[in-house]
Amino acid sequence: MATGTDVTKIKLALIDPTLSSFGKTLLTLSGHTGIITAINFSYNDGLLVTGSRDNSAIIWGIDNTNKETYGKMIARLVGHTGFITDVCFSPDTSFVVTAGLVNHQPSSEWGAIIWKLDYKHGDYKAIKKLIHYNQVKAIKFSTDGKLLSTLCKDNKGFIWDFDLNSENFGNLIVKLIKGNNDWIRKYSIKSINSNNKFNKK
Repeated sequence: MATGTDVTKIKLALIDPTLSSFGKTLLTLSGHTGIITAINFSYNDGLLVTGSRDNSAIIWGIDNTNKETYGKMIARLVGHTGFITDVCFSPDTSFVVTAGLVNHQPSSEWGAIIWKLDYKHGDYKAIKKLIHYNQVKAIKFSTDGKLLSTLCKDNKGFIWDFDLNSENFGNLIVKLIKGNNDWIRKYSIKSINSNNKFNKK
């Protein structure tokens, strides 16, 4: 379990009650200068990405079998002009998507930034901005990594093409508008035989 604590630090703790070290703090990660606003594990649990009010996201190594990166900052992603609202790894961990303010001028633009991660060469770069006009509060990948969904504070949902073999990579597939003013609490996204399915709960 990872929690933002002491405003700018992250603590990782063991939550398996069958182990004697249950609840023990394994790591304390320091690197942000603003309040932690978003935390997400990679699908293989070897990496952690955090977002903050310092307008940056940080990728951390948390695989205790890798002594070179364990407990260390692997990369700081800087590209937002305001605080980070959500962060998410792609299923294969080769991308991170961060949400937040992306532009102040000529008017405030919210959105998401796609980051391509080259761990071998230490190259972590923003490759595309997905512009929204309301605060993005959630990001989620389909399990096969071919679709990306973003959900805004005004309950508008967006599905983006994330198929690396598609010429439409990063393009908007569909925009969904919820018909009432109730907040969407949970949602899921799934790819089925190239047909896109978006479920809201």
